[in-house]
Amino acid sequence: MNLTMYEARIVNVLQLTPKGAVRHSAILDAVYLDGDGDHASSNVIEVLVGRLRKKGYDIKSVRGFGYTLISSPSPPEGDIEVKEALK
Repeated sequence: MNLTMYEARIVNVLQLTPKGAVRHSAILDAVYLDGDGDHASSNVIEVLVGRLRKKGYDIKSVRGFGYTLISSPSPPEGDIEVKEALK
């Protein structure tokens, strides 16, 4: 399964908290490791989560807080391939 760098970062941070929700701000910080998250639109995470849902990830919105990962699709073979995101 092909994930962009930003999608892979979201999946990673959600997998690190398997039984709880992750704050929207923490996800934004994980996506923008270089600190550019301060300039990012708050809609960026919603768009990326929407893309992950289309790829088979079951991600639940926790209103007013963030997101939690319910389940991930099983990769057919090998590891998840991460594509470099275009800036």
